[in-house]
Amino acid sequence: MQDGFFITGQRNAGAVTIQLPAGQPKSLNRKDAAARLLVVPRNATHGYGGIPNPKNKENVEINVRLLAHHDGNIPGDIALLPYLYLLLTLSRPEDIRDRIINHVEQI
Repeated sequence: MQDGFFITGQRNAGAVTIQLPAGQPKSLNRKDAAARLLVVPRNATHGYGGIPNPKNKENVEINVRLLAHHDGNIPGDIALLPYLYLLLTLSRPEDIRDRIINHVEQI
């Protein structure tokens, strides 16, 4: 996943440097950048972007720019991870029931 940051690779840099909207640069090492990038598709299924929230505006901007810096290739062992989480969830229906009940009680 870390090798997919093609701009960083072209520059032989050890960090991914992105420009924030205000113009200031932000550097992340490849490991941290890859970790953040793995969370982005999950957020996309929950309305990535969505209603702007001043608290996480910078995080959204960082994630968008990380996507632009990456070639999009996801190793096969990571690509199947969501499927394993789905199997884990389906193998424990009582947990799903309890989460639904707790959510309804909070409303």
